[in-house]
Amino acid sequence: ARRVAGVTADRVVVAGGAQCALFALCELLLGRGDVVAAGAMTYPGLKAVALEKGLAIEPLDMDEKGILPEAFEAACRRRAPKLLYVIPSIDNPTTATLPEERRRAIVAIARRHDVAIVEDDPYAPLRPDRLVSMAELAPDIVWHIATLSKCATPALRVAYVLAPGAASALRLAGVLRATSLMAPPLMSA
Repeated sequence: ARRVAGVTADRVVVAGGAQCALFALCELLLGRGDVVAAGAMTYPGLKAVALEKGLAIEPLDMDEKGILPEAFEAACRRRAPKLLYVIPSIDNPTTATLPEERRRAIVAIARRHDVAIVEDDPYAPLRPDRLVSMAELAPDIVWHIATLSKCATPALRVAYVLAPGAASALRLAGVLRATSLMAPPLMSA
């Protein structure tokens, strides 16, 4: 609740790390050949998932604050991505942080073009000030991933996904059961 306002337990799914969650989300939401929009410099884990699943990554122009909304708009018109992948706070690898007005603009574009958003937000707790999450701005289209692995220690392969709704959470839980059975209970505890 400190990270995303309005969270209910029926929307939270525990996973064996953010990479496991990202793979499961791509399995759930995308098919071979689908387009994922992401920053021109993006998380290598997304590239690994895209390669494994046969997804196309549409690189979006960025500046020191992250993805440019106009680049996302142009990509939506040109390539019709099904998903936007974004690390809004302390982006990996650029360290850019999207300001609130840019987050709002990106959410509005995603809504207009019917694009789901995966908000991979492991570093938000490391920021001195709290920014509104994309999951708060658009809880119906954003899948929010958070993890202990990146801000505490890589040995804690535990993450959670905040799904757009309870039914979506159940569908994601089914994919996670099929791919990794469960997050390690001892680590989750």
